[in-house]
Amino acid sequence: MNCIIFDMDGTILDTEKIYYKTWIETAKHFGFDFDLEMKLSINGLKEEDSTKKMAQIFKVEEQKVKEIRKYLNNLRHNILVNTKRSLKKEGYDQLIEYLKERNYKIALASSSTRERIDLLVDKEKIRNDFDIILSADDIVNAKPDPEIFNIAIKKLGLNKNETYILEDSINGLKAANKAKAISILIKDLDIREETIKEARLVFDSLKDFRRYLEEQERENYD
Repeated sequence: MNCIIFDMDGTILDTEKIYYKTWIETAKHFGFDFDLEMKLSINGLKEEDSTKKMAQIFKVEEQKVKEIRKYLNNLRHNILVNTKRSLKKEGYDQLIEYLKERNYKIALASSSTRERIDLLVDKEKIRNDFDIILSADDIVNAKPDPEIFNIAIKKLGLNKNETYILEDSINGLKAANKAKAISILIKDLDIREETIKEARLVFDSLKDFRRYLEEQERENYD
């Protein structure tokens, strides 16, 4: 295995809890109900796809959902810009160091917009950790379609069977499986049984995934 593709939100950055909190605040502002199950149903989707899904859930016109999302995105932007602590998840720096030392190809493939990705990777100073970065703006079909992962694998010139894809959502894992790569769940908000079943391997943290790679390396040398 010589290629790692990371999802961003909830996988390498601890942002999904922020996003869920802002959904709750937005729901309260507009006077509708919102719960974790609703949040998980839209995880990994492009914004335009999640807008359509939200219109179905709340039985409102898409234009109203766009108004809601504008409020939501402004709320999130303000929180992300003003958050002083690092959002990198436990073990991220050590994992990247391990991968770089072993010349892994590393991609970031997120359903977030390019604007959101740029904000976060520059804020966390991790842009140079990746050989390529793909966003929702680079694809037509969002997860669970494998398009974004297929593009990443092709750009890196690698074999899908030699690629780990790290995700935190069921839509992301489905996309990884459709891409015929090795799907990895890094636990975050979505720890439903149906989500865990989609993953080839499951880890509590990036730290645990690095330990797995180290064990695999030792076995190969034995």
